[in-house]
Amino acid sequence: MNGIKLFALMLFSINVCAAEQTAKQYVAEVYGRIKVSTTGSVEEVTLANVPSASTRRFLEAQIKKWEFHPMMVNNQPVVADSGFNFRIVTSTDSKGNFRQIAFHDVVIEPTQLEMNILMRRSQKASKPN
Repeated sequence: MNGIKLFALMLFSINVCAAEQTAKQYVAEVYGRIKVSTTGSVEEVTLANVPSASTRRFLEAQIKKWEFHPMMVNNQPVVADSGFNFRIVTSTDSKGNFRQIAFHDVVIEPTQLEMNILMRRSQKASKPN
C-alpha cells in the first residue's frame, strides 16, 4: 500500500514539475505615455515595445488602476501628459495566464507644462535687474 502512495506522489510531483517548466517569465524595459486627469486618475496610457498585443492590453489595464496626486499649477489641478518608463517582471502559467506582475523603477518624465514653467523661471532668474 505504501508503494502505491509513493507512486501516486511521484506522478503528482512529475506533473507539478512539468507545469512549472512550461511557465514563463517576462522581464523587459517598457516605455510609453501616460495622461493623468485633474482628479489623479489615469485617463490614457500607451505602451511601446511590448511584444504582444495581449500583454500590452493587460499592462495598460493595470496601469489605468494607478492613482496619482494631480499636477497643480497656481493651486489648480491640471491634466498631466508625460512619457514614462519602467521595468516589468511577469510570470505566466502553462496556459499563458498571468500569475504575477511587478512594476519596478517607474520613472515619469517631466510634462511639457512643467518644462515650460521651469524654462520661464530660469529665464526670469537670468535676466539682469
